Amino acid sequence: MKAIRASANVFAYPAEPLQVEPPRDLTAESVADAAALMRSPEIGDADAKVRPDLLAGMPGDVARLIVEAAHEEGVDPNLMLSIARAENGAFDGTAVSGAGAVGIMQMLPETGAAYGAHDLTDPAQNVRAAAKFLKVLVDKYGNPILVAAAYNAGEPKVDLRTSLPLIRETADYVTRVVELYTHAYAPGDIQAVGRARQGFHSNGQRSAASTKASSPARSTMLVFSTNGPGPDGTDAAQQIQPPDGPVKVREEGSQ
Repeated sequence: MKAIRASANVFAYPAEPLQVEPPRDLTAESVADAAALMRSPEIGDADAKVRPDLLAGMPGDVARLIVEAAHEEGVDPNLMLSIARAENGAFDGTAVSGAGAVGIMQMLPETGAAYGAHDLTDPAQNVRAAAKFLKVLVDKYGNPILVAAAYNAGEPKVDLRTSLPLIRETADYVTRVVELYTHAYAPGDIQAVGRARQGFHSNGQRSAASTKASSPARSTMLVFSTNGPGPDGTDAAQQIQPPDGPVKVREEGSQ
């Protein structure tokens, strides 16, 4: 199998670090340059023009809160809108996930409290805390893939190998966020993203978690597939190997 040398890992083997001889012309300066090029300054552009397709179907008061908070905290509003859609496509301020994340931006209570939110069902507090948290992640990683992964799985799991953690939910989530952020979805499909999340409950009532995977919205890009069987009939989740084994990555076409 041929390997491609890159300045960052997308997938990493959890076993012993892979030792690769660097090219002879790879100097310390060129490594630093490559690392700098990896960063996406756009995700810190608080004055970026807000995309109408990301606002479609979003309640006006929620949209204003997100755009204002992103602008004031120094985050690209389109990145924050993409995360909001992936987290809670119904924009239900009382929604609580099975993991205990709350509200519009699905903040964990301990994370919300760390950034000044004491009532995460209050959309204003929820969105403001999320914007402050995202600013920290943007400054730390400067890469939308790692920012989205850390928002979903936590910084320690990303920091372990500076890569996308091999967690089914995180891989699926990062795919949705990056697709939204990079215009990969057709406009008519954007509103379906994140609308059906398993394990949500609202107003104190837990809904039964669906055992059937929701149909993904069509996209022109597929970073990592975890929905449905592969062409050989095996579930894609089975292709994620346990921590003590290698990782199989199957080439996929567009959905």
